[in-house]
Amino acid sequence: MRQITLILAFLILAFQNLSSQNSPDVELRAVWFTTVSNLDWPNNYDKGKVEAQKSSFIQLIESLQEININTIFLQVRTECDAFYVSDYEPWSRYLTGTQGKYPGYDPLAFAIEECHKRGIEVHAWLNPYRVNVSSYDGGNYYAENSVYRKHPDWIITYSNGKKILNPGLPQVQNYIKKIVGDILNKYDIDGIHLDDYFYSYSGTPVELDASTYNQYGSEYSNIGDFRRGSINKMVKNIMDTINAVKPYVRFGISPFGIYGNGQNPPGISGLDAYNTIYCDPLAWLKEGSVDYINPQLYWPTGGSQDFRKLLPWWADHAYENNRDVFAGHAIYRLEDYPDISYMDFAKPIHEYKEYFNFSNGEMLRTAGWSLEEVVRQINIVRENSDKNALGSVFFRTKDFERVHGLKDYLYDHVYKYKSLLPEQYWKGSTTPDTVKNIRFEQVSGESGYKIVWDNGDTLSRYAIYMVNGDQADYAKSQNLIDISFNNYYIPKSDSIWENPYIGVVKINRFWKRGEPSELYAIPKPEKPILTSPENNYENLAKSGFFMWKVSKNAVSYQIDFSLENDFSAIYDTYISTDTFLTVQNLFLNGETSYFWRVRAANIGGYSDYSEVRKIRTGYPATPEIIYPQNNEFKVPLKPEFQFSITDNSDSLQLQITRGGTDFNIINIIIDTTFAKNNKFVPVDDLYRYTTYYFRVRAKNEFGTGIWSDITKFKTLYPPPAVTQIISPKNNTGFKEDVEKIDFVWNKAEDASSYKFQISEFQD
Repeated sequence: MRQITLILAFLILAFQNLSSQNSPDVELRAVWFTTVSNLDWPNNYDKGKVEAQKSSFIQLIESLQEININTIFLQVRTECDAFYVSDYEPWSRYLTGTQGKYPGYDPLAFAIEECHKRGIEVHAWLNPYRVNVSSYDGGNYYAENSVYRKHPDWIITYSNGKKILNPGLPQVQNYIKKIVGDILNKYDIDGIHLDDYFYSYSGTPVELDASTYNQYGSEYSNIGDFRRGSINKMVKNIMDTINAVKPYVRFGISPFGIYGNGQNPPGISGLDAYNTIYCDPLAWLKEGSVDYINPQLYWPTGGSQDFRKLLPWWADHAYENNRDVFAGHAIYRLEDYPDISYMDFAKPIHEYKEYFNFSNGEMLRTAGWSLEEVVRQINIVRENSDKNALGSVFFRTKDFERVHGLKDYLYDHVYKYKSLLPEQYWKGSTTPDTVKNIRFEQVSGESGYKIVWDNGDTLSRYAIYMVNGDQADYAKSQNLIDISFNNYYIPKSDSIWENPYIGVVKINRFWKRGEPSELYAIPKPEKPILTSPENNYENLAKSGFFMWKVSKNAVSYQIDFSLENDFSAIYDTYISTDTFLTVQNLFLNGETSYFWRVRAANIGGYSDYSEVRKIRTGYPATPEIIYPQNNEFKVPLKPEFQFSITDNSDSLQLQITRGGTDFNIINIIIDTTFAKNNKFVPVDDLYRYTTYYFRVRAKNEFGTGIWSDITKFKTLYPPPAVTQIISPKNNTGFKEDVEKIDFVWNKAEDASSYKFQISEFQD
């Protein structure tokens, strides 16, 4: 009983620890945004579709924004190709289906613009050496300007058909340096990231690069050191390029999560990446060739690849060398509907390898892949923040949508508040100026107001804090409402604060923070003044506008419509950031009187309402459907559609769709406009026993009215015509020895089968 009690107490304590929201002010929260094989983006079915690709990107980014992700690692080079305008490599085939084909826009430039709007950093993720993902591509899909075509002598080809650039060639090292320089010079990128695709995980036979070693490896005692040294040179080249072009760009690599070479933490076993893919992350840290290390710690806590042991090991090495460590988390291992919490005994390790020794305890107790496990790992990272463990990277983006409950669980337990990125203190930047004179100003050429300040510039970032009431120590994560990549901030008015004050902290591109500004009390906006249409306006056209003057300090406007002059019942409400609404975009019925009013809003509250004005719409009222009624069955194949219309209708438009579960424009079979009439009969018969949908609207000189409600109906299956017997004739006699009698009848209209009866008796 004592043991059960202790275990229960431990689980309760663990849950309480996981549930606490001790949110750090500084923490990188990133995702791998995978483009290879269209895993995350763009969708495979969106290849070559510019607007669809843009729309799906924004949807993914806004979904990540909901849980306060502040960085994406956007894969811009998957197989010596480009998701950007490259001077050296062809467009990626994952954009259009064809390598080298222009996708119709610049994906990287678009991604940077959309992410920076939302306070999210974009790090360009490159695969440094990989030439192909497909094992047996036959060399068919490569563009003429691909490195595979131009420099076949640079390629190492494995027995399984996989190809990489030969890391040992100085030409390759210089080529990758140029690739990175090209990106840095063209784009306002925030970081450069490399993954772990160096030499093959399956091993690299000596004969594949022995000649390269013989030619360039004189400074190394063996081919393994030569391979590691070649990668180290490539890494250093990238850092040198960054320091020369844009030293604030953050550079890091995500190696395999276990270092190997006999230097693993006690009790840890796994692939020896040091001697298999020939990467040496400790050398990168010691040489200062990276700003952070991002080990792919794709195992749970416990067992022989224990996250709880591995993360501190990496953090110790990062801290010793004045660099950061960000943990890589394997959310892709979660099931679609994962458990919130569980713990298994004798849980198998995540992958079987020949070198695992199960006889010495490698089947130890490990945590299962649950939502709680992800939060547990994030908290382990935070427990090591004093050793520069300052963030998490999740593989991969779409798993946040696939795994039910993951986003909510992370938000509720660890990511409720925003955070700033860690400062790159080893680069020795100067402290930014303190923001002064915060105030509201009207956006130039627009109708809205924005918050601006002095001592701002377009290169810096700005942490925006909001508190209720004047507070001295406000620059905390729980008060951080946004990060602006511009030297202004447009406050959102979708939430109203009681007594809001705003403070701003200027941050340079190295993420070094200045002193917090003085707080600025957000004033409420002034009451709007209506301009058009005038009161009691008759025959308002569909092309008309509702307009008002700009209200001081307004960010948005609320426009109410009512059938009652006291607004005891609201007919409809609209929100606008402009100072007008077009009637065309409103759902106001025709030939109807409405009262309207406007009030301005910002995060500090609402203004008083404007005066109330009355208008009457001049376009026709919406027709009412008389026949067929909604969900009516057995409608004739040539029905007479009937609807009531008003005298102000000049013509009508009627649409009919066939099939489906609702009215869908792609299923339209009739779209016709006809002179004023309250009836319509189709020229051709409708299909029998088929579901249809139809709607109608009226038009006149003031515009087109609103569509009627959609009516669903189903046609009848008409009974077949009476069958006529052709043979034998009535009262025909037959000889007794006849062997066969043919019964013949005519083909009846609408008949699909026939019932034949024969009897001795007529009745």
